[in-house]
Amino acid sequence: LIRMEQRGVGRELMDKVVSNPLATLKQAGERTLYLTREAVVVLDKTGRAITTYTKNEFKTHILNVLKLIK
Repeated sequence: LIRMEQRGVGRELMDKVVSNPLATLKQAGERTLYLTREAVVVLDKTGRAITTYTKNEFKTHILNVLKLIK
């Protein structure tokens, strides 16, 4: 939780991203990426947060996915 908050993703934003994503992407290791225009949350199969980051840290591949979503 401390690292999440350092990246600007508090519990409220994390819950919002997971409950109402624009897209979900399956990843290796039974992880799921939840994507909104504000943030990304990656959870493992048990629902534990693996990583989170805000739109300020979106890399090109995430921006490209967002461009495909109307």
